[in-house]
Amino acid sequence: MTAKRLDQTFIKFDWIVAMVMIMGLALMIYDIAEKKLRYTEDRDNAK
Repeated sequence: MTAKRLDQTFIKFDWIVAMVMIMGLALMIYDIAEKKLRYTEDRDNAK
């Protein structure tokens, strides 16, 4: 395996890791936002 080939593999791997991290972060933000929304809805219904 040449250095250039290894470099390309690493770049591809980094891109996949970045995508997974971004998706994980998006899911976390969505989950928190949904919980907040549900909490405020419950509070409004309790009145």
